[in-house]
Amino acid sequence: MKPRAVFPTRQAPRESRSVYATGTTSSLACAQCGMPREGLPPLTGARAATLGLVARLVLVRPGSGAPDLLPLEAWQALTSAPVYAAPGDPLAERLREAGYEVETLPEAEPSRLRSETPGRDAAGMLGRNLLATHAHGEVGEGARALAERLAELAGERSEIAFILNDEAVTRAVLERGMQGDVEIEFVMGRAPRGHRLLDLVAVMARLRGPGGCPWDAEQTHQTLAKHLLDETYELLEAIEAGTDQDIAEELGDLLLQVVFHAQMGTDAGTFDVDDVASALIDKLVRRHPHVFGDVEVSGAREVVENWDVIKQHEKGRASAVEGVTETLPALAYAQKLQRRAGSAGFDWSDLEGVLGKVREEAEELARADAAQQEDELGDLLFAIVALGRRLDLDAEAALRRAARRFRDRFLLVEQAARDRGIALADLDEDALGKLWEEAKSR
Repeated sequence: MKPRAVFPTRQAPRESRSVYATGTTSSLACAQCGMPREGLPPLTGARAATLGLVARLVLVRPGSGAPDLLPLEAWQALTSAPVYAAPGDPLAERLREAGYEVETLPEAEPSRLRSETPGRDAAGMLGRNLLATHAHGEVGEGARALAERLAELAGERSEIAFILNDEAVTRAVLERGMQGDVEIEFVMGRAPRGHRLLDLVAVMARLRGPGGCPWDAEQTHQTLAKHLLDETYELLEAIEAGTDQDIAEELGDLLLQVVFHAQMGTDAGTFDVDDVASALIDKLVRRHPHVFGDVEVSGAREVVENWDVIKQHEKGRASAVEGVTETLPALAYAQKLQRRAGSAGFDWSDLEGVLGKVREEAEELARADAAQQEDELGDLLFAIVALGRRLDLDAEAALRRAARRFRDRFLLVEQAARDRGIALADLDEDALGKLWEEAKSR
């Protein structure tokens, strides 16, 4: 077991507070990549004896995407001791706007803190040499210089706070703290759920901004439309046949489309991502009066019916089927038309009525001449969609799964024919039927 470094503390550590009192040195991680490596050297007896006379340095690390969302301990440190920060630090700017004094340290400029091989900054962003390697635990001279300057300031003023702007500083400060004359304390900002969405918005703004990506900068709502459709279908495939990781990845690709379009709105001055989110929030609240109001519902079906009625009222539509997008896939278009009509009271009362309609349309198709067949086939398909609705099944999804089953079984039929050295075209219906049944049984 490695020796344990002992630092003095004023109070018991809390969940958001990390006071280095009894942490094992082997738990320290590389400031560039986060991977654990060798621990810091242990304190000598002479250094440990001086710990009762140390100055105090509080490192405050804001939460990613929400620099001013900090625990009480952080605000106490930032408002009760001299505060220092890097040039342009966003939390420092917010503090100055609120009337607090924050001194800028040129030594904390991020470009001075990196060694030749960059790693990750506090927001998790990669440096330029994405594939470069480095030695775990390497500390740049710039980070050491800043750590020394912070120790000097803490000694001069007894206690200071520094807004941590780069993880490269962390290990340098801990190394400096091993000399025994500075107590090091970390206070971490709380990252709320969804905070990475703020980072995503910032990344998208950078990609579309000056010095960003030329391809991204050239895109319009119209040029991105095909990508939106592609990503939607890829997500559907992941939902139907993929893993949870596949679904998460494809959701990210679809989310990119939303953020991309919102950024284009920002660039044009027409709307931004907050407008998109605000409109969605307001819509969800309005259309869920059984959650945010005093409306009572008997089940999910009534929720859908209420949604359609509320939407029709919001849009000022005279008809229940007005506004149904005609560019939807045909089955989805038919299903949505039927659902809207059903919400207005035009629907089958039971399953037998729908089954009877399916049989009726099948018989009419059988009797139809060539000029009528397309219309009669459409009527039959429309009735089958109604049957799916009555069974609470999605006709589009059901047909897609059926098509996928056919594909998989036909591949087996082709393989069986090749194994037997025969061509499918040379087989009669009975032989083909046998191969198909074999494929179904596998």
